[in-house]
Amino acid sequence: MDHRLAQRVAQTFLVEKRGFVSNPLVYLMKYLNSEDWEKGAEMVADNESAFVDWLKENPSLIDDNDDLQQDVESGYLNDDAWDLPHDLLSAYYHEFKYGLGQSSFAPSWVFMEDPKIVKNQWLIHFTNDAGSVACQGFKYGMADVTMLGLTTHFKNEMKSGGYNFAYDIKNWERYASGRFGFKYGKEAVMFKASGVKVWHNGDNEEQVVFIGSTAKDIVPLTEYGGDWYANGIGRGGREEGLGGDEGEAFESLSEAVDWVHANFNQYKRLLVC
Repeated sequence: MDHRLAQRVAQTFLVEKRGFVSNPLVYLMKYLNSEDWEKGAEMVADNESAFVDWLKENPSLIDDNDDLQQDVESGYLNDDAWDLPHDLLSAYYHEFKYGLGQSSFAPSWVFMEDPKIVKNQWLIHFTNDAGSVACQGFKYGMADVTMLGLTTHFKNEMKSGGYNFAYDIKNWERYASGRFGFKYGKEAVMFKASGVKVWHNGDNEEQVVFIGSTAKDIVPLTEYGGDWYANGIGRGGREEGLGGDEGEAFESLSEAVDWVHANFNQYKRLLVC
């Protein structure tokens, strides 16, 4: 990542708030809505030699720019990518934006469309260890705003904390299931957070990007023997196994989510870790 962009990203992770929306989310919105020349600058910063080669093939673009002509002759850029002419950067972006493909290192804006801020919403995140997430919070997350497109390609060792993904509970059922169950984990957690809702064209689904450390009221949703429980309780706030009535459990994750959403305030003490 370009040093100037890295500095801007680091600054956004200060905890200052704007209403319910933290600065990293405000920055993510700005990043995803980058102007064409800014996207071009990011592409140049990631691969200066490819840009220099492009200039060699299109010398008419720099007829009136002696500095860039010298850069082409030397084979490398002397100026920072962000200081290059905006019209040139925009032209570079438009010519090569479709060539970025679905690489793990492609900029986040390649994958994410139509970003919208959502404030203090109920969200659902899938995991293989709902209890740990509920009690310890979101320990992993991508800090680099430019690499949010395919985060499942990166190991946890590279996810020191920051941006995470969830679904809006209003439409999670439309996207969460795959051929062999839920796509991103066998369990889930419900929680409240602000985020940026996007259409992820690589995953072909709507997602909400949130900051892991801002999640609150985290409720673990776990499955046992085909039945679902919310932090170990079922219908009516009854604990797992009490009374021996199998009807106490939720028959599906959908039923558990709907019950927690409707009854959280009454049973909060039992539902959160």
